[in-house]
Amino acid sequence: MPSPPRLTAETRKALLLWLEKDTPHLYLCFECNGLHPWQRVAERYSNRNIISPRGGDDNWGRLGPRVPHSTIGIQFSLARAVMNRHHYGPQHGPAVTLLSGSKSKADQYYSDPELIIDESWSARIVAGELYVKSNLQLHHRDGCALPLRHYLDSAVGEIARLVCHQVGMLHPFLGVCRIRELERAPDSTDPLVIVAGALKSCRYCFTDYRVDVQFAPRNRSSSSNNNTRAIMGWVVSVTRWQCLGACRSPQDIKWRNYTSPKFPCPPRADSCRPGALYRS
Repeated sequence: MPSPPRLTAETRKALLLWLEKDTPHLYLCFECNGLHPWQRVAERYSNRNIISPRGGDDNWGRLGPRVPHSTIGIQFSLARAVMNRHHYGPQHGPAVTLLSGSKSKADQYYSDPELIIDESWSARIVAGELYVKSNLQLHHRDGCALPLRHYLDSAVGEIARLVCHQVGMLHPFLGVCRIRELERAPDSTDPLVIVAGALKSCRYCFTDYRVDVQFAPRNRSSSSNNNTRAIMGWVVSVTRWQCLGACRSPQDIKWRNYTSPKFPCPPRADSCRPGALYRS
């Protein structure tokens, strides 16, 4: 008998998309153009075994602020599976609550065990698109400002890049990446000054963000008796709101803007003014 004709790449993808919609527990992998159980990618994320590779990988995005040595990430396959549940039912993907969590740890990269890095992140679906909110807080166990100032001077570029690839640049592909609110004031001798953050947005990708620097009470834990006491101290907070889009294809412009530093981003539409993502 004659062998059946081979499917073209487009025909095969159309068939797999149809099977994905009607077959529970499977999702379409755009890397290998095949179907896989979505529980596997969800379990990897639950165990925090996801580490984002180099920033230009179109199938990966950063979920939550990333300082050096951070391991919070979201794979496109997981984002698609979460949206499949929204479109097709609970057997087609994990709940969006899987993309919520928090962690706290002492700094190791800059060799100051008294510097604490708190991270939290959450996600929800609005009008068929995936929105992510993430927060990074930096503080010293004793509330000191000078260690925070040293950390910010060393890591402000990394902090700016975790907001998005374009924030603080004079041109989306050139210039020094920075956040002005975290820079040392040239006419001030104080390590830190209070900043009541204004809501800002990237001119190119779908990112809103806010930077706050506060001198506020915090609980200080005692290592000897596990008691806590309130102390006044400095806290630096960076909050980010991002729209990842419908997560139907890694070539979607909202996903590409999020994951690919060199993707030619058109200016953000006038209809998406600063604060639009924050209010969503």
